[in-house]
Amino acid sequence: ATRERISSLIQTADHVHLATHGFFESSGFAMATFKEDRGVKAQARATTQGQKRDPLASSGIILSTATENEPVEILTAGEMVALNLERCRTITLSACETGLGTAEPGQGVLGLRASLMAAGARCMLMSLWKVPDDPTVLLMEEYYRGVLEKKLPPAQCLRLAQEAVKKKGGILENPYHWGAWVLVGESWRN
Repeated sequence: ATRERISSLIQTADHVHLATHGFFESSGFAMATFKEDRGVKAQARATTQGQKRDPLASSGIILSTATENEPVEILTAGEMVALNLERCRTITLSACETGLGTAEPGQGVLGLRASLMAAGARCMLMSLWKVPDDPTVLLMEEYYRGVLEKKLPPAQCLRLAQEAVKKKGGILENPYHWGAWVLVGESWRN
């Protein structure tokens, strides 16, 4: 997955699902943690404390991990704002913390949500915290069953998907496993 390939493909799709890692750097911690956890020699986009940083460069998605010869491939919120996503009915960022952003005086919260909305995406499914893998897979299967098969509005699909995960019982009843997911945009239309 390269920045160029993903940027090209998502501009021609009705529904986009990106299952990857997201990053949001309020202090550089998120990318540092990702590098330690994954052994990635990533290019650092965060600046040191005290310096002004670009909030659209400090959030995004990770498209590929680093190899010996290639750096990590990322797509930042700043790069996404330049895309034409007017055709895109739904975009799912199935990754951790994709709904977070930086509050900027006079501009609102800048991050992936603001960038995708500015690029023309109508509805986005995003997460507010680090999401566990297995419950996320269950939730996404139910969500897409509603969106693609039943042709229901995304808001209804998300509610039904969250209820389905919760009904599995046990630890899945805890909102930590299904509550991170939020819809932004025109979620009432199918």
